[in-house]
Amino acid sequence: MTDRRQTLKIEVFFDFRDDGGLRAWSPDVPELVLSHSDPRKVIDDVPAALEMILSAKFDCAIRIDVDGDTTSVIDEIRAHGRDLSKAAAHEFTAIAA
Repeated sequence: MTDRRQTLKIEVFFDFRDDGGLRAWSPDVPELVLSHSDPRKVIDDVPAALEMILSAKFDCAIRIDVDGDTTSVIDEIRAHGRDLSKAAAHEFTAIAA
């Protein structure tokens, strides 16, 4: 991923914790595991966490673009309830900077 034209789509899943907080993880980037009592903070922290993890992994600067609006993520999670097979997902794009 050292070529500036290369991009990588990353799917990040979100689900509520029992205490009302939020978890985020990605099968595309197993090192990404975030959790916080404030759901908005988890969502907001995903791009920076992905940039740090992927920059170290690929040994180059990586920029993360958020695909679409993340404000609907919490509503999507509530719609799925506690069914982890239907955890809300959001796509992010990694771009060599």
